[in-house]
Amino acid sequence: MPTQNNDRALIAQEAARLMAESGYVDWASAKSKAAQRLGLGRSAVPSNAEVAAALAEQLQLFAPDETRIRLGQRRELALRIMKALKSFQPRAVGALVNGLMTEFTPIEIHLFADPPEAVDIYLSDLGWEYDDGELRLRHPDGREMLVPICRLDTPEGVVVELQVFSGDSTRWAPVSPIDGKPVQRLDVAALQALMTELPDEAA
Repeated sequence: MPTQNNDRALIAQEAARLMAESGYVDWASAKSKAAQRLGLGRSAVPSNAEVAAALAEQLQLFAPDETRIRLGQRRELALRIMKALKSFQPRAVGALVNGLMTEFTPIEIHLFADPPEAVDIYLSDLGWEYDDGELRLRHPDGREMLVPICRLDTPEGVVVELQVFSGDSTRWAPVSPIDGKPVQRLDVAALQALMTELPDEAA
């Protein structure tokens, strides 16, 4: 058992390094690649929560200033986007909230629209270029669902994923891949308050 726990820790640390340095943004892919590189079996694969803890530790240990500045800048960018899309009740999620913002982590924002195509029309009217896609998420009741997304590449070189839910979906949130609990969503006011509590030197 101690050996297996050590292997889990090694895979978690390597997966975190891949996410921080090599462009991996998917938990499963990062863990699989890490296990392969270390020559360790799948029985020792850590949970996403273990990888998240290792990632937080690495960001704080090796690049605390860079991480803080990046997080502040991307929260500012998210605020501008959310304010431009205020009619769709935007909510910040993911790394904007939990702080696990690597160079490669996309900005994730939930939008609510009926029909979802209303977001496409609005973005086109704004003149914003984007790519359509779908994201597989898990509902709190255990169901898997496909959520439409609009993916933007900003002038700042940051990827923004606008995940579009139906209007009545404000009453629930999809499950976090990290801890299995409903993801925390922050509206504009809550995100601004978070930034006030955690001031950024670059702001």
